[in-house]
Amino acid sequence: MRMVLISDLPGNSTAIEERVFAKVNARIHVAERGDEPELLDLVSRADAILTCFRPITAAVVRAGEKLQVIGRYGVGTDNIAVDTATSLAIPVINVPTYCVDEVAEHVLAFLLALARGINRYDRAIRRGEWALNSAAPLHRIAGSVLGIVGLGRIGLALAHRARGLGLEVVAYDQSSRDVARAGFEYATLNGLAARADFISIHCPLNEQTRGLINARFLSAMKPTAYLLNAAIPSSPWRM
Repeated sequence: MRMVLISDLPGNSTAIEERVFAKVNARIHVAERGDEPELLDLVSRADAILTCFRPITAAVVRAGEKLQVIGRYGVGTDNIAVDTATSLAIPVINVPTYCVDEVAEHVLAFLLALARGINRYDRAIRRGEWALNSAAPLHRIAGSVLGIVGLGRIGLALAHRARGLGLEVVAYDQSSRDVARAGFEYATLNGLAARADFISIHCPLNEQTRGLINARFLSAMKPTAYLLNAAIPSSPWRM
């Protein structure tokens, strides 16, 4: 019987995993801690690895004598030693459509809350303050400019939702042609920073994007603009 090693879970139940892998004569083994020493101890018996946040380091990949595939519960793969896996002809797979709608809606909720002072009104009311100006300044959504850095699946989903609320959308991506094909206006990175009232980041973390939002970008922003970062790395632990 094959064995699938799960370094860590996005939820509390393994019912779906057990049902799916039973169809291919495989069992799952969930690591207790998911740190490198434990994974090194377990991976020699694994045919596959599933990971959510825990790092699958180069040492773990090399120790997987039977490894046939490494999968990620999510989009990013920066917590996996992809180069090492590639050199050993081990495929690394992810879930490109994971939480596209959820993240786009979450960012839109932040944007609305910030613009309309929802959280500030909430705190004021809890203090017994009912004045209309207790959440000032408030901003009109319609006609504001939303700058999106990274017009992939999530960025595009946010762009369409924002346009429906009357926001003007400009986007920065690796390809200005892709932005135009999607039906949105392209802007340079610093041009976007200077123009947008709200900026939402949706690019993956890699060597090209690390430090993309730097001091120059921040200094180019309007003093009244909001920066929303939905491009967190897939792993809170360093490789």
